[in-house]
Amino acid sequence: MAWVVGIGIFLFLLFLFPRPVISLIILCAVAGGALFLYYYLGDKRRGSKIAGIDITVNYNIPKCSKDYPLEIRIKNNSGSTINKIRFNLAGYREGFSEPIYGTGYDKYETDKIIPIGKTLWMCWKIPKLSYGKSEAGNTAYPPKSMIWKASDFYPDFAE
Repeated sequence: MAWVVGIGIFLFLLFLFPRPVISLIILCAVAGGALFLYYYLGDKRRGSKIAGIDITVNYNIPKCSKDYPLEIRIKNNSGSTINKIRFNLAGYREGFSEPIYGTGYDKYETDKIIPIGKTLWMCWKIPKLSYGKSEAGNTAYPPKSMIWKASDFYPDFAE
């Protein structure tokens, strides 16, 4: 019912003061369009920066250790320095789409600054078994046999 009253007031003002009301409508449309473009172009630019980040994950005990066997390399080709990055990590069986191991809501995070064109190399722990997987999964699906993938990058870029 309130929207009917609002439309009535708008029409009353439009007929009483047509030029100022039409000017206000145009001003609001231009401001709304400018705001939309600002956010749209910002998201598009951020998406292209994120596409320039490459994270590779390998199970590599000789380079790492038994406690931290996952070798993670983050290559920064984004065009901006990365101040911090958060990402998901998951281990999949060959030919399957459901992860056996995964970070879930607990993302991996590093605040190591990665300059443009540089690669950060580090060793990390294996994530927990995914929700609903039994502890028998550790022996049935050993981490070294998994295909490891990083996804959902959330970088904080230096301005």
